[in-house]
Amino acid sequence: MKKLLLLSFFIPTLVFSQQSRGYNVRPLNVPIGDVNKSNVVLIDDMPTYIWHRGCGPTALGMIVGFYDLHGFYDLYDDSTLLQTNNINMLIASNEHYYDYSLPQDYYPNLLQDISETGVPHQNNSIADFMKTSMSICGNYWGWSWSSDIGTAFEDYIYFRNPNYITNTEYEYYSSSSWDEYKMEIDNNKPVIILVDTDGDDLTDHFVVGIGYDDSTQEFGCYDPWDNNIHWYSWRGMGSGISYGVYGFNKFSIEKIFSGLDDQVYNEKPYKIIDLLGRKVNEKRNTPLFYIYEDGTVEKRIIME
Repeated sequence: MKKLLLLSFFIPTLVFSQQSRGYNVRPLNVPIGDVNKSNVVLIDDMPTYIWHRGCGPTALGMIVGFYDLHGFYDLYDDSTLLQTNNINMLIASNEHYYDYSLPQDYYPNLLQDISETGVPHQNNSIADFMKTSMSICGNYWGWSWSSDIGTAFEDYIYFRNPNYITNTEYEYYSSSSWDEYKMEIDNNKPVIILVDTDGDDLTDHFVVGIGYDDSTQEFGCYDPWDNNIHWYSWRGMGSGISYGVYGFNKFSIEKIFSGLDDQVYNEKPYKIIDLLGRKVNEKRNTPLFYIYEDGTVEKRIIME
């Protein structure tokens, strides 16, 4: 890693080729893309979150939220359907912000933070495991490396439940990457795509790929800058190509339990939440949402 950081001062394109940048809102020169499409393939029940201390941890937060909603119920403490403060703290905690984001720095003036000057806190959020904003890794405020996303997913899942089995892979843009991308979506597996939003041939943003239109060869994504689905052409990076694709992270997670456990999971809800998305115990005369292992959500009121 030290050699890579030394090279970054002389060949900056090597750094940017795999990093996001710290834009917390959509820059004016970045196109919105198409937001109204029909007859497309989409992953259902995908939570969407707004930028919180980095597009990398926010995008991975959506991936984690998706799996929490689909059977891996202890990855978050709150319902993943709402971006609560608890969800934000697990995406990027206050400890992470104080240790690595202050003083806030912007390219090209990289400032040292606690990762180099002191004793940092114990990792407790996705951004910690992703090394977001850490000056020791060459990250400015809100920046992340795509090479850290896979390990961040694995380490965060282990942090929440060491009994889950995870696997991650990286797919670079190529002549076959479109088919690989579609295969992930067809298998109901969202991905994180590293793109060049403004067509300057430098990567700058992570988005969550959740769909495709095979007739136009466009990918649909949730962008941490808003809650809409945006559609862009599946093309490699190049000068003047907005949202050119550098590559994407693929994720999988499994759990092993006995047949008896399986029966219990199928019969009982694994999470009960109130109208504000808070986990609660069963109550009488109160509308509650019962979320089951297979992703089914049931609204129920038990009258007394």
